Amino acid sequence: MKLSLIVPVYMVEKYIEDCITSIISQLVDYVEIILINDGTTDCSMEIIREKIRGLNEEKRNQFVLIDQVNQGQSVARNNAIEKAKGEYIGFIDSDDVIAGNYFENILNIIENYKPDIIRFKYATFSCSINESIPQNIFLATEGLKEVNNEILINIFNDMAWFSFINIIKKSFFDLNKYPVGVYFEDVNLISKIFTKARNIYFLNETLYFYRFHQSSSIRNVSGNNVLKLINSHKDILKEVEIRLKKEKIYSSIFVAFSISYFNLLIKTGQFNNALRQHFIFKTHKKNIDIKYVNNKIYINYYYFGLVNLLFANIVKLLNYMKMKKK
Repeated sequence: MKLSLIVPVYMVEKYIEDCITSIISQLVDYVEIILINDGTTDCSMEIIREKIRGLNEEKRNQFVLIDQVNQGQSVARNNAIEKAKGEYIGFIDSDDVIAGNYFENILNIIENYKPDIIRFKYATFSCSINESIPQNIFLATEGLKEVNNEILINIFNDMAWFSFINIIKKSFFDLNKYPVGVYFEDVNLISKIFTKARNIYFLNETLYFYRFHQSSSIRNVSGNNVLKLINSHKDILKEVEIRLKKEKIYSSIFVAFSISYFNLLIKTGQFNNALRQHFIFKTHKKNIDIKYVNNKIYINYYYFGLVNLLFANIVKLLNYMKMKKK
């Protein structure tokens, strides 16, 4: 088995047929599809089983269905990885779709280059992939590249840590798991894997289509979700702080999440806590190596601190007021 594609399933009955159809329409040998039911209470699994029943026996056997009580995406992914038989692991969110040449491209690269990681482009869409919007992420010139500081600096400053744009050797998950119960689990795990990789194959082609939801939980800063967002920021900053003491490549992530946490606290009216967070950043500033930071926003915060953040928030407020007047 060359590739195990993992699809956690939870409350996606409106979209799961599109996802499964994009897989079935191009399914080839040496690929297994692991669909892990994360305790969904809608009709998602019935739709999946109906689609699989319509396949011939050989194709049906390429699907692995796992059930678990609802524990979240991280637990679902971790459990599926343990069951995976593929030499490589890939991920699909169950409301998204893959391009028609996904498997062909991935398997050709695996067969010819055997890289530690394959990284490719993605696009976002709301209703139809025919109206998708390509997203700009860092990709080196196409081909197999040895990992070096320049590549890592660009990837780390780009902050595109989505699991779904990477195909990764299964061996990297032997001692590394997705953290449970928090947001930013991709940042935590995928960044660590990139620092361990020897080489990456960059494919300058869009293989993944991400369905954009404005109501996504990560964008929702109201109600009970605020506490989880705050705790998740604390968790990732604590973890990155530990790594930063040994690996300066984490400088950009530490700055990025310091800014993100400050803005979250301002947005939720916690002005004293926001100020306190800024002073915490200043105490840890000595651990940052600015030569590993090339994002202008991060650089400005590093040098100008609170003044820069306040100015940025004032600009946002003025732009918002202009839009409201229109």
